[in-house]
Amino acid sequence: MEGTHGIALVNLRVYSSAGSDARSTETVPAGTPFTILRESGSRVLARFQDGGQGWVSKDDSMVNLPDLIPSMIYRNSNAEGSLMKNLGMELDGITNHQLYQSKVYNGKLEREEFIMPVQYRMAEKIMEAQRLARERGLSIVLYEGFRPHDIQMAVADALQQLARSNPDTRLSIQKNGFNISYYINTGVSSHQMGSAVDVSLAQVDSWEERSFHGNAVAVPTSFTEYFYSEIATDNPDGIQFSSNLRYGSALPEDTSTWMPTPMHELSYLSGTFTGPTKTYTSGAWKTALANGTVKRAEFWTAGAQTLQDIFVAADMEPLASEWWHFNDLAAWSTAQKSKAMGAFEVGTQSFSMVPADAAAFAEHTGNTAS
Repeated sequence: MEGTHGIALVNLRVYSSAGSDARSTETVPAGTPFTILRESGSRVLARFQDGGQGWVSKDDSMVNLPDLIPSMIYRNSNAEGSLMKNLGMELDGITNHQLYQSKVYNGKLEREEFIMPVQYRMAEKIMEAQRLARERGLSIVLYEGFRPHDIQMAVADALQQLARSNPDTRLSIQKNGFNISYYINTGVSSHQMGSAVDVSLAQVDSWEERSFHGNAVAVPTSFTEYFYSEIATDNPDGIQFSSNLRYGSALPEDTSTWMPTPMHELSYLSGTFTGPTKTYTSGAWKTALANGTVKRAEFWTAGAQTLQDIFVAADMEPLASEWWHFNDLAAWSTAQKSKAMGAFEVGTQSFSMVPADAAAFAEHTGNTAS
């Protein structure tokens, strides 16, 4: 944990020590970055940009996943060229655009890498998911964790604009009881709360053990990401929305290394199930499947099932409308209570630090705020 880049999820109280009776010395705004120097109980010792230090709550903080899980593959498409489409059609001002910046030099990893944070507690579950993936010779590919609220709204506006002009789009986000918020929330989503990830899988052909400042980690050196079916408009087995076009995925007979649609295809075609389930009720999707309220989506694949099996085993919940999206309901509940809004960007400055340097700062200052 030492040297990990942390971010305040909400307006964050800073305390003089790790103890429960410590006094609060200040409050830093949501989005404030810091370096984690050490952890103790429910708090971590944070070092801020001005050199000030103090103890902050784990539950109200996010941590940068590359700092903690270097064995994963990181591809933040929204920080490079957004993949978001609907029925294969581009969203104006979104598709192929860099929606925000998050790739910087990372001092802990000594390379350029994305800043991809999630809530502290969720990071532990993602680490477990990566362990389970590695047992199968796979690696998780992370496309997005935290997403700024203004970007969420920009995508929602673009999808609504397309829906107003295209009846197929409109019906593709309304079919079988779904609505737009299942594809891009029009309020505050779990992405803004640091409690959701968009992920895929890669088959790893070779791993190489590397040392990150004394910590040995096996990282994938040769891998093949799972394939993504293109959206066809003349698929005889496709789904008809409003026009005569039949939209569907062109999938092979063996779908063990295939995902149902391209990543971030915002339509009914990307569903996990044929209808909505209660997103924030643990296990509701299992009940809905068992009693027949919903079925597996029309274009469900064996590859998507593998991904779901891994994340469910790591105590995360699938989203009914997107095969790639998983929620940590415990982290979501924490963020709800703290009224997290995600009204900030992660910035273009890394606060990741060599662990020995972080330990030296912690040793020099002791347990009190400077």
